[in-house]
Amino acid sequence: MARADPVLVRKPLALVLLVLAVVLWGALESSGTADRSPSRRYPARGSSTWARAATDACTWMQDEMGRQGPEFFRPLNFNGPLPKVAVARRTWLEIHEDGLRQLRDAVPAPNGVQRHAMDVYETMLASIRGVIPPAAHNDRDAYNRANIRMVLSIVATRRAFDSLGAGHICDFGI
Repeated sequence: MARADPVLVRKPLALVLLVLAVVLWGALESSGTADRSPSRRYPARGSSTWARAATDACTWMQDEMGRQGPEFFRPLNFNGPLPKVAVARRTWLEIHEDGLRQLRDAVPAPNGVQRHAMDVYETMLASIRGVIPPAAHNDRDAYNRANIRMVLSIVATRRAFDSLGAGHICDFGI
């Protein structure tokens, strides 16, 4: 009886597990906040005005994304088709730009560390803008490179907000 090469078995198995995780995440998202309005107020982990304002902005962004419904963001969850990804990213960008405006309105004179977090956020917005053209032009290679930059900038933004006491909702709202 022939034995399967363990290396050849592990690669498809890892892919199957990844796909399963994405499908489960999508199922959980589909039962999320689409019909919840207004959202409950999530707690900020820090006591500063900035932490409260950031948490409130993240809550609003999460609610806005939820109102789009799970089918609207399905191309993002499953990485395609790219023209639909571009449409969803444009909407996502508009929501995030509005969230930053809310934060700026709530904290008109941020200190240096808070300004830095907002600068990191603006870099994230630029990286989101960077994925839209390759997705719209159906350029998978350029999209993948831009998407990696975007994901890294999202992680940096979440860290910056987390370090200033923003609520855990920012891990989802950003």
